[in-house]
Amino acid sequence: MLLRTAVLERIVRGEVSLVFRRWRRPTVRSGGSLRTALGVLGILDVAPVTEAEITEADAARAGFSSRTALLEGLGSREGRLHRIAVEYAGEDPRLALRRRDDLSDAEIGQIVERLQRLDARSPAGPWTERVLAALEVQPGVVSRTLAERLDCERGWLKPQVRKLKNLGLTISLKKGYELSPRGRVVLDHIRRGCTSGKWGLRGSRLVAPCHAGPSPRSVSRGFSRRTTPARRQQRRRTRFAVSTTRRSRSRDRVVRRASPGSPCPVRSR
Repeated sequence: MLLRTAVLERIVRGEVSLVFRRWRRPTVRSGGSLRTALGVLGILDVAPVTEAEITEADAARAGFSSRTALLEGLGSREGRLHRIAVEYAGEDPRLALRRRDDLSDAEIGQIVERLQRLDARSPAGPWTERVLAALEVQPGVVSRTLAERLDCERGWLKPQVRKLKNLGLTISLKKGYELSPRGRVVLDHIRRGCTSGKWGLRGSRLVAPCHAGPSPRSVSRGFSRRTTPARRQQRRRTRFAVSTTRRSRSRDRVVRRASPGSPCPVRSR
């Protein structure tokens, strides 16, 4: 459930306690919580309602001047109408988490173990250290540029950074991301097992001190790590030429014979 910043601010101040949405299927549940840019919201109740059941008091609690304004704001989107009771539950716990850099060995061990599980579940191979190191080398870089330097897809990268953020290791900026103090401590601990030094940039590419497996794009698309944009373009041209040749040969196999009532050619079998 997405909420505008202006609505979130009013929820934090206690001015809004109801939200109305049309859903095919609810995206929040009663007793749950919702992380937002301004903190965590508690979901007190989620109930289906009809437009006739919405009162002027409900409209006021939702931050609208009238019931009519509320119904107009809902629009004509498909789905069943739901009334969601919300409250501000406090600051996002990840904020306090990412500021903590006085970690014990046991805490660091738990974080590293979770990172290893993320690496093990990924079909692209180990990726957590690569992403953390990339954010250290160049913080505040937009996700598209960061994906190019990591040689991976942008659509793959953003959810992975979000997983690291849930562990308090990264910080989302207005443009791009950066390592949190907690993330720097964890990355330094991981590097102690790699004696080749730190990651760095070679041109526009991120270079690893010790190879941790193929890049995500290499696995997902079957490209080698040394595949360049020029080689990919050549492959596309080759595939296009092959497909054109096949279509041409297919047309040559058409036998134009008279068919009663139809001038269309019939393919030979």
